[in-house]
Amino acid sequence: MEQINILQPAVYNLLSAGEVVENPASVVKELLDNSIDAGATKIVVEIINGGIDEIIVRDNGIGCEESEIPKVFLPHATSKIRDAADIDNITSLGFRGEAMASINAVSRCEFKSKTGDGHGTSVRVQNLFYNTPARRKFLKSSNTEKNYVTQVIHNTIFTNPAIHIKYIIDGRDVIDFRGSGLKDAVKEIWGIENLLALDRNTFGLSGFISSPKQHKNNKSRQIVIVNNRVIDGGIIQSTINEACSDYLMVGRFPVFVVNLQIDPKKIDVNVHPQKREIRFQNKDEIMTTIRKEILDAMDRYFLAEKKIAIQKHQTNVMESIKFFTQDTSAKHVESAPNLLAEYFFNKKKYINNCPVQTALPKDEPTDLEIFGQLYNCYLIIKYNGELWIIDQHAYQERINYDKLMKKQSFASQILLEPIVLRLSPYEMINFEKLDLDSMGFDAAIFGNDCIKISAVPFDMKVTEFLHLILGEKNIMRNGETVSVDQIKDKIALAACRMSIKQGHFLSNEQIKLFISNNGYSVPLCPHGRPILLKFDKNKLEKMFGRI
Repeated sequence: MEQINILQPAVYNLLSAGEVVENPASVVKELLDNSIDAGATKIVVEIINGGIDEIIVRDNGIGCEESEIPKVFLPHATSKIRDAADIDNITSLGFRGEAMASINAVSRCEFKSKTGDGHGTSVRVQNLFYNTPARRKFLKSSNTEKNYVTQVIHNTIFTNPAIHIKYIIDGRDVIDFRGSGLKDAVKEIWGIENLLALDRNTFGLSGFISSPKQHKNNKSRQIVIVNNRVIDGGIIQSTINEACSDYLMVGRFPVFVVNLQIDPKKIDVNVHPQKREIRFQNKDEIMTTIRKEILDAMDRYFLAEKKIAIQKHQTNVMESIKFFTQDTSAKHVESAPNLLAEYFFNKKKYINNCPVQTALPKDEPTDLEIFGQLYNCYLIIKYNGELWIIDQHAYQERINYDKLMKKQSFASQILLEPIVLRLSPYEMINFEKLDLDSMGFDAAIFGNDCIKISAVPFDMKVTEFLHLILGEKNIMRNGETVSVDQIKDKIALAACRMSIKQGHFLSNEQIKLFISNNGYSVPLCPHGRPILLKFDKNKLEKMFGRI
């Protein structure tokens, strides 16, 4: 049997530090938590080289008595809890007594504090992981680490919108939020206004959510706060998105900051070392309350407008059914978007047996006759003696998808004036990982939260495309460059967004150019739907009972 060793504090502090200190952002978060717990109304955060070289956090909190300072860096030393009973009633952000000991174990740390007049605390953390080189080498680039820190600053402002927070990067002021409230915080950080207020006494639900007229193609601007602590969205985030799904197009998501104040005895925050996860005692009741408030907020402002839109759509669908089938028996329009397709395929079973065409003309064909467009969605043409019905959106979607999936397939166009695009911290992190050059972009980092785009692929909605593929919180968890093949689902969704939509009118000349310039051979769109249906003369004569 191997000898059992009793580890010295210097060793077990290094081990426990791995659970608390992952990167500079985790250090900043722990120090901010301490400042807020100390009652600070103003906090200044400075970082150098993404926080790898230096982090300074200064606050005007109550400070620490001189006699208590020697205890600051001791493991399991905390002023937040005294005994086991306190664990069930935690209201502070920090409580484990591990943060300062862990930070000090893997950096050169300086702590200064004063009570009384001119009270406050200053913590300086330098040369992070200097004594654990194996961990230091796994840090990302300084720019990526900076973006992680920036996200922590954003979260802190959202959770404490009454606190004056100043953020300095490499000597330059980046954020100076004066504590003017959550609505101003959302405007300053995300640039979004005209939000819908959320306010329900049950569970102290408050916050703001965007209207159906304001939405994003990713979830990077969604914040869930429980008892002033940002948590992983989990079931709360899913519930909100589900509640908004009836008001938004597929693939679009609301912007929101939602705050819940729950009796500490009814939740467990002692689940994750960094307190990112929470367990709820009455989960179903909480989710029901959240769903009801979201729906009520939408109904309060947009129910009348939504009813008008639905009535108009249902009328158009019924008229389409009558025109197409001359059948006035269809009276039920509850599922208006899918009604016409379901009705048509149920009444005309033979269409299910029609083969899907596997090749469209690559050059302008001599035997091409354009009949026009049906429902501003389907192109009706005659080619090689056959009747073709083409889904214009699915057709172009497949073309765009294949171009994106083939490196260098998009020819670039140099912009007369570069586009400066503001990204969230997570989007900036993903920008560094993604190989955009292969898609025809010439883009570079431009400041702390922007990129400058000097060249773009032809025929691309640049802003929407980039926000879409950069929007996931983690494209990949390691630091490797991400290729196009590794994000196929995102590329498919991007191709969808770039394509002609249902309801877009095309003239016969436009249809001719559209078909002639886009040869294609794959029968399905990236989502697996057919691109076109083909009817030859024999099939038509069988359908009409001639043979």
